[in-house]
Amino acid sequence: MPIFYLCLLVVILVVAMLQLAIPPFTLFEGARFTLLPALMAFAGLALDFPMAMGAALLIGLFLDAASAPLLGLEQGGVTGFYLIYFGMVTLLLHGCRPWFQQGRWWLHPVASAVIASGMVLLEFLIISYTRRTLYFDSAVVWRIVFPGALNLLLAPLICWLLAMWAGASGVGLRRTSSKRKYNKWR
Repeated sequence: MPIFYLCLLVVILVVAMLQLAIPPFTLFEGARFTLLPALMAFAGLALDFPMAMGAALLIGLFLDAASAPLLGLEQGGVTGFYLIYFGMVTLLLHGCRPWFQQGRWWLHPVASAVIASGMVLLEFLIISYTRRTLYFDSAVVWRIVFPGALNLLLAPLICWLLAMWAGASGVGLRRTSSKRKYNKWR
């Protein structure tokens, strides 16, 4: 598990750097392409608790450092937002881990879509609160909905690739026995 985990952390860092380099889509009103929510959903659902929280810490610190205000420039954001957000999301997802281990793969796409759209929505609300104004138009809707929809479409492929990679490296993501005997008299 540690080799797979360390390689997954390297993949998360590479994807995070590539995600920052991808320009916004002008066709979708400046919406951004995000794959980190899909990786975070997989880590929260498939990894053990300390490893999942380590992945959340890495993603949160990286995104906080990337979006931190530069020296002398003011930005409408809160430092530490991503760290808290991904930590809370990981706690919630880890509670769904037994379902994921029983083969309910649909949790991953739904969770990644909710994480992506929720992240952008909370960013928008925090920026609106710091600026003391609420501006909501079609561009804001596209910037919130597009990352979630894109993650919903790409998450099954990402989950399958990561599960195959985990299986090839000897990490079992499923329980060995999912049947429990509730009634010993049967």
